[in-house]
Amino acid sequence: MRPQTVLVVDDDPAIVSGVTSLLHQADYAVLSAATGAAALAILVPDNPPDLIILDVMLPDTDGYAVCRQIRQLPDYIPVLMLSARDETVDKVTGLDVGADDYLTKPFEPSELLARVRALLRFAAQRSGDQPLAFGPLRLDLTTHAATVNHAPLDLTATEWAVLAVLLAEPGRVFGRETLLNRVWDADFLGDSRVVDVCIQRIRAKIAVLAPDFAPIETVRGFGYRLGTR
Repeated sequence: MRPQTVLVVDDDPAIVSGVTSLLHQADYAVLSAATGAAALAILVPDNPPDLIILDVMLPDTDGYAVCRQIRQLPDYIPVLMLSARDETVDKVTGLDVGADDYLTKPFEPSELLARVRALLRFAAQRSGDQPLAFGPLRLDLTTHAATVNHAPLDLTATEWAVLAVLLAEPGRVFGRETLLNRVWDADFLGDSRVVDVCIQRIRAKIAVLAPDFAPIETVRGFGYRLGTR
């Protein structure tokens, strides 16, 4: 079995060297690019990387613009954004343009690996599983597709994973910590508000396709659940 490949996009040689060494130790193959243009040139359709670690600040553009272009490609590739900026608005912007997760520099090596493992795990195709369905909402575990009223629901890997957890057990209340452990990995050390942002984005995307269908309920003081109706 070939090793999974991670593309590291950063113009800081020290960051690239450190992340590359860390990923090699974890048995990942690594590609690197110092600009947005170089990164996009690597994304050939016949051999895309399995995951992209993308810095926000690049010499020719910003990571947000690169992420938008990545999301226009036919193959879905998980994106983990890196930034020295830790403001909530920056994290939300990253998620809004299609990133799956956002990690602030400086970071712990173990946290970076945990995020990589989580994104790769939930982006992987899982063959032979029955689809999960609730009302007009359907997740196909074989193709990793999501639909509402048979219309495609465009989800990131993290959003898909959160929705899959909720769909697997309708009516059960999942707290933020539980969702963090299930989706972002047990070693996740980031802000639990990333769960709230993810839920808001899922709700907004579903509402576009089915304005009267609001399956994710907030249980105040506890967390979230898929409605039982």
